Amino acid sequence: MNYTQAVTNLIETKYNNNNLIVARELKNQLNCDVPESALFKTLERLDDSGQIARLSKGIYYVPQKSKYGTMNMNQKDIVNHFLGRSGKNGLLTGYSLFNKYGITTQISKNVELYSNLITEATKNVGSVKVKKINLNLSSDLANHIEFLEILQNYNKIQDTNDTMFNQYVERFMDNYKNDVIEKVLKSKKYKKSTIAFAEQLLQYYNIQNTLSKHLMKTSKYKIPKLEGIHESSF
Repeated sequence: MNYTQAVTNLIETKYNNNNLIVARELKNQLNCDVPESALFKTLERLDDSGQIARLSKGIYYVPQKSKYGTMNMNQKDIVNHFLGRSGKNGLLTGYSLFNKYGITTQISKNVELYSNLITEATKNVGSVKVKKINLNLSSDLANHIEFLEILQNYNKIQDTNDTMFNQYVERFMDNYKNDVIEKVLKSKKYKKSTIAFAEQLLQYYNIQNTLSKHLMKTSKYKIPKLEGIHESSF
């Protein structure tokens, strides 16, 4: 069996319409050792013939066909691939995250997310921007990353609903775990001002934490005033 036939057979048997075909993953699934150059040449030929369609470098999909022609892969399918089953491989960030908790009603046509399924620092797949995260995600880890993401971008969020923000923070505080946030900070860099904002919120809710060790005692960090946030929520 030649390389082209091996790749074609695998795609036909393992991939349904609108399943992402990641060249690196495809290579690992093959029963024979296909050189990378031969794999990409085969994928290019299958793309030219219309059997698959290219989304970005090294990423293809099996297009769904109807009587009206070939249908493009939708954003939701791309997002679901990088999030993984039950969100084990990734999590939403940006406006998709802020919308999730009702912190704003503003939406973006593009989706941003973190995923451990890519090897590059960032990868654009259609209208989805995927950023690499070096963590095997659990629900606790995802929750604490979401918390830091929201705090880091708080001043940039358009039309912020402070009532919903406060409700989100209160719910988060009920499930705060210091060892989890320390694990996140060990793996992923956040601004000192973000960590200071998180520490201020934890102090406000009288929750013990060790975030001060990430901060300079002599430094003053520009963070939102809690009084302003809470007053605007009433």
